Amino acid sequence: MSSTNNWAASWACDKLISHDQILDVEPVEDNLIKINVKDYEQEVLVATMSERKVYLANVPDVCRNSRIDFLLNIPKNAYFDGGLLSYAENTPFG
Repeated sequence: MSSTNNWAASWACDKLISHDQILDVEPVEDNLIKINVKDYEQEVLVATMSERKVYLANVPDVCRNSRIDFLLNIPKNAYFDGGLLSYAENTPFG
């Protein structure tokens, strides 16, 4: 994972907090945010990154080392490698 991704969690927090269904968003650590959603009893953990080409090797380590609910990649129209898609299919995150 490149060090240029460290800003992604702050960017995501700034964008998500304005959504009317989001009660609270906070960075937990580099590339990991915690979201409290209205009418949802559980916190949602989101790993963040910003890559044009996404491979399993460049996703944040938190995707492999803890329980996350989603992986948010910021660029639109990014390429997602089949190996990562297979991993995500067999691991409980979207």
